[in-house]
Amino acid sequence: MGKLTEYLYKAEFNIKKCLCSGILKNTKWARFFNSFWMYGVQNEQAVSSYKGTKPDEKEAYCKIRKLFHNKVAIPFIDISMGTSCSLNCKLCSQWFPYLQKKELFNPDDIINNLKIIFKYVDIVHNVAVIGGEPFLNQGIVKVLAFLDEMHKQGKLTFIRVVTNGTIMPSSDALNFFKLPYFELVISHYPLEEIGNEKFVQNRQGLIKYLENNNCNYNMPEIQLWSNHGTPEKPHNRSPKQQKDVFSTCWFHLCRGLYDGKIYACGRAYALIRMFNINLRKEEVIDLKEIKSKKQMKNAIKELYSIDYLNACDYCNDCESRVDTKPAEQL
Repeated sequence: MGKLTEYLYKAEFNIKKCLCSGILKNTKWARFFNSFWMYGVQNEQAVSSYKGTKPDEKEAYCKIRKLFHNKVAIPFIDISMGTSCSLNCKLCSQWFPYLQKKELFNPDDIINNLKIIFKYVDIVHNVAVIGGEPFLNQGIVKVLAFLDEMHKQGKLTFIRVVTNGTIMPSSDALNFFKLPYFELVISHYPLEEIGNEKFVQNRQGLIKYLENNNCNYNMPEIQLWSNHGTPEKPHNRSPKQQKDVFSTCWFHLCRGLYDGKIYACGRAYALIRMFNINLRKEEVIDLKEIKSKKQMKNAIKELYSIDYLNACDYCNDCESRVDTKPAEQL
């Protein structure tokens, strides 16, 4: 862990929470932590590469402060290519294996929704293109090309694609990871234990290609998963108990674009389709209702000010989240 990364981890949560809830007045200094945390922490090497030297904290802080002063910014957002996946993980973070109907989202619809976001938001720092398994969607190249253009226009800083490594992407898709602002994250699942030799071969071939072509990729070490539960029925907790669940959740800072709406949690999207649960207005941004920059700014502020979700009632509380084996299949 580099010096900048360690520094950001210590300061990130409280500053981001205060900024997004409107508590911090001096936003020109705090904007760095709100908007650049994911980019700075997970891409410290990429930040350094722009000048060829490793920046100290002051240099990086001042550079980003100047770039994003008084801007409407989204620090991080998932962009879902669909709910279909090549795996069927019991503890999938988004609960997609429990959906009766799996789907791949239309890439043109995704791009049109992104155009609305970029129309009213000055900059999005970090996007993660996800699934399900994103490379099952043949339209991913079109989406990545649009994100590339947004980066060139100064509207987007860094693009990450998260894959389980079971699908060998097309050469057109892989070419993006030769660019310094793209990264492929390969989830290091124990594919050998799943029993599909083709998946293992695909991951080996993918890594070989990335290495031989000097692509940007990362494959985190295997870690135990935290059991956040499965979507069976609500626990009927009080709002105070829901806040405790939310504040201790790994995903409480995640925001995701799913089928035309920005959700505070991907599980909320899945639960709507499984149980038709109700969401409070501040838990989701319906992009077709956004008509102005001010409206988008207020909606983003509300989305980052929430202290619990109705969806939290389906998840395990922190005492019940025992460590478990990763990628166990249903």
